[in-house]
Amino acid sequence: MAITPLWTYKIPSDCIFDGIDVRDEWITLTLYCKEEIRTVVIELASGKATVKGGKPLELRGTIEKKTDFTILRCFYGYGNRIWSRIMRGLKIGMICRKEVCVTGFLRPNYNLEISVVNSKGTVLESLNVGNTLDFSIGATNNLIVVSTISPYPEYSAVLFIDPATGSIIDEYTGFGGIVIASPSLIVVHGEHENKRITRVYNDDGEEVISDEGTAVFVPFNPYPFQLPGIEAYSEEYLVVIDKYNLKVYNTIDYNLEYILVKPPYTRAVFNLNPEEDIITVLSRISGFPLIVSYNLKGETLWYTHIVRNVSRVLHSNSIVAVFDEGYRKETRVGVIKQPLVIEEDRFGPGIEPLHIWGRNIVLFDGSKITAYTYEGKT
Repeated sequence: MAITPLWTYKIPSDCIFDGIDVRDEWITLTLYCKEEIRTVVIELASGKATVKGGKPLELRGTIEKKTDFTILRCFYGYGNRIWSRIMRGLKIGMICRKEVCVTGFLRPNYNLEISVVNSKGTVLESLNVGNTLDFSIGATNNLIVVSTISPYPEYSAVLFIDPATGSIIDEYTGFGGIVIASPSLIVVHGEHENKRITRVYNDDGEEVISDEGTAVFVPFNPYPFQLPGIEAYSEEYLVVIDKYNLKVYNTIDYNLEYILVKPPYTRAVFNLNPEEDIITVLSRISGFPLIVSYNLKGETLWYTHIVRNVSRVLHSNSIVAVFDEGYRKETRVGVIKQPLVIEEDRFGPGIEPLHIWGRNIVLFDGSKITAYTYEGKT
């Protein structure tokens, strides 16, 4: 077998994966444990793991959708459920951070009920928003945002909630849309004055970017809507896609670093590496969806067919990992032999790619993280 394991880190039995950040030669894991929130730093080359200490617990929540109802569950520490609720409605959402959970409940009369609930299940604050067709909810590490969408633009709104106190700290009206989030940034993109607008807010609720187009996070959120659990992954770039261009923002100082001509028939941006002159997108060419990698001059480097429900494509100059988010939840690893990608192995179900460098790949199966290396010819 050309793909062989390098090292494995097993997540402790009293913890669950809660976040990841990949920087240079290290992977930093955030683990939500029974007694604390733990930070673990793993050296990519050796697999050596160092525990950096714990932080106080926060609330976390889960949503389980049944045929006729939805179950909301709130936890304080892994495995320690402190309350649950059964709800019925057109749409129900919940996110928990710090000391509160924020729930959204859309009724058939287009009335949205937003509630801030503490660890005892007590409603601290409640707000009813009428004329609501849809709503979206997201959170950074230190901020919860609810955005409402109304048929009347003046009734759309974006609400900012402090999860430490449970109070609504700000509200903007006249604009609302879909929320996508990462650990440090909130993006709201919607219609405003017949244009598609993206507004980006930092962890403090301050607007840091406003641009025309639709935003995605690279490399973990290629589509302009929130994928399940994607807020656990740190972003490298924010890409705003308009009709003709891809505008690339740095997520550290929010500067516009690059404006690229959008490759032909682009539907999503999977990966971007300006240092290596590479951009990888989902294109629909002659009616067929393909993953295509270009250099920044627009020349095709390689391409491959997609898998059903593809939601993540990580690659180096040697290997490619394509993750299927919803169908089989498996990762397919291929070798780049320009202009094609030759599939080498499949990992799954329930295994997702976290990082690729050179001929090496890091995969996660829910309980352990394993690094592999490709030893064949490219």
